[in-house]
Amino acid sequence: MEATAISLFLVAFLAVMSIMFRLRGKVWHFLGRGLVQLVLGLFLLFVFNLFGSYIDVYVPYNLVTVGIAAVLGIPGVLALFGIQLFIM
Repeated sequence: MEATAISLFLVAFLAVMSIMFRLRGKVWHFLGRGLVQLVLGLFLLFVFNLFGSYIDVYVPYNLVTVGIAAVLGIPGVLALFGIQLFIM
């Protein structure tokens, strides 16, 4: 059973890598842009949590909040803080 699972994993891995190799320019551009947005979202959450500590508002870092901050940017972070204000 273990050998079958490893074989299936290797076949799937090689298939994904061959697709990525064919589309390497587009894939790396997409991954790089996503990484930049993720880092920017984390930075925005950090800055807003830094200033939010003065009014006792803190948005925790987790997969959902970082995802919202990465995809939506500043409006997403402001929405997270607004939601946190109304919940507290």
